[in-house]
Amino acid sequence: MASATAADYGWIRSSSAGFGYALDLGYTLALVRGVRPDELLGMAGAEPRGMSAGLGELIEQHQERLIEAEYWDETILAGACTVEGEGGDWTLALVLGGDLGSPLLMETLSAGTRAVSHSSNGGKPMHFFHWYEHGELRTMFERPQVRSGSTPDELNAVMREVGLDPTDDEAPGVDRKAAVFALTERLTGVRVTDELLALAEFLTGDVPEEPAGSWESETSTSRMRTASAPSCSFGGINSDTRRLRPRARAERPRPQRQSDVHPQFFVHLAVRRGQYLPRS
Repeated sequence: MASATAADYGWIRSSSAGFGYALDLGYTLALVRGVRPDELLGMAGAEPRGMSAGLGELIEQHQERLIEAEYWDETILAGACTVEGEGGDWTLALVLGGDLGSPLLMETLSAGTRAVSHSSNGGKPMHFFHWYEHGELRTMFERPQVRSGSTPDELNAVMREVGLDPTDDEAPGVDRKAAVFALTERLTGVRVTDELLALAEFLTGDVPEEPAGSWESETSTSRMRTASAPSCSFGGINSDTRRLRPRARAERPRPQRQSDVHPQFFVHLAVRRGQYLPRS
């Protein structure tokens, strides 16, 4: 197991890091061992779009989609590439402004292998971590002190080492998001860096949006169950790959108050006006 800590991921807050866009808008970053990028996107029900040269180009594609969309797109842009990690090749999948998929998708992706993901919705303070092993959710949390899964306490020692306290508040000065990156590296052996994301060749696809309320339902579950240099080969998404599409999206009423509006809408307006700048 790698020895990463939160200190190794201070770069995510740098004004020069492209990942600041993902932190502002919301994202999902998933790592799956032994599953190819085209297989992962195919299982997510994605429609192939082609290749994207690095995170910068992926962000540009996402901004173009926001400009084209009047308010909310029916699909979410995802990029996937191959990276080296513990036990061989892993696929790194990055979704901007949304979730990768349902628990069923993660269970399927991790069948016979391991999958680790973390995410943020970019607005309300909801930041999730998931560890799946052989199709089973082993550990999941929004806050480190409230965990669920079949083995909610198995990572406790490692969590403390990276800066996440499973029983109390984190140590002063520890960036929880950076610590989650470090925890993910401990489980995968994949060191995610600003350079890796900038140079990655992403296979991209349009993933169907999750039903409305998926963030909230995940939060409710966690609160109910408390515990004591990259490469990517373009191969097209195989037609025989099992495609898992989320249930039909619930009808989303047009927001009436600013507090009801998803943060992606405000980034959308800023992009249209040429005003968007990553966090400083």
